[in-house]
Amino acid sequence: MGKKLKKLLILKRYTKERKKCGDLSNHSKITTTKGSPMQIRIYYKDTDCGGIVYHSRYLDFCEMTRSELFFQAGMKPYVDGCHFALKSIDCEFVSFAKLGDLLDVSVKILELKNASFRIFHEIRRDGRLIFTMEAVLVFLCEGGKIGKIPPKYREFLERFC
Repeated sequence: MGKKLKKLLILKRYTKERKKCGDLSNHSKITTTKGSPMQIRIYYKDTDCGGIVYHSRYLDFCEMTRSELFFQAGMKPYVDGCHFALKSIDCEFVSFAKLGDLLDVSVKILELKNASFRIFHEIRRDGRLIFTMEAVLVFLCEGGKIGKIPPKYREFLERFC
């Protein structure tokens, strides 16, 4: 399958979401709060003995980017004993990264609800797509109860729609 066809299939999957929170076809708009993707260098700790990045590290990179969104805005990804917890995840490994690579990790919120949001991550190496992930995060409070996302946090998250 050609690269253009793969990209088309990925974007076609999100057609409904474009109506809700913006257009995913322009990857340069999927950014951190500073206006550019978060860059992550690959170190030995990220790789297997062949120098290829462990599959689980891609999830870590996405988590780091999500958290960084809050930190760059002077916020924490938790408030009043509540925090965002991963409910579901769907990812695709398109290619791989190696020791020493510099990756661009981007984020876009696809849907924002009262107590959860759906988010799309992509990881690129030298401009080429190597990983995508869609996840649902819920606002989880003490005792494991799902709570309503506070207005300040909703307003912040809406900036990434």
